[in-house]
Amino acid sequence: NRRRLRLPRLLFGDLGEVRKFVDIEAQLLQRYGENLKGVCEVVLLERTGKSTPVVLLYSDKLAVAVATVAEDRKLTPLEMLEESLPVLPSVTKAKTLRGV
Repeated sequence: NRRRLRLPRLLFGDLGEVRKFVDIEAQLLQRYGENLKGVCEVVLLERTGKSTPVVLLYSDKLAVAVATVAEDRKLTPLEMLEESLPVLPSVTKAKTLRGV
């Protein structure tokens, strides 16, 4: 038995489109499983610590979920750059979205 080095990737749309591996999408798949079937896009929102709220876009609905970054995972160079940038205050305060 060989141990997996990474989580299974998230497949997109009703036909299971394969896209480049993204750790946060794999974390969402592990956490929400079959509830992500048919998702077309994952839109990352402002990261807060180890949690990242995301908007899940389907062909007929949208939902909000939370992805968490594993404690032992190393940051990519892009993530290190993102963390070094200041967080700008939001101009508008929209109500919290829930699955529609």
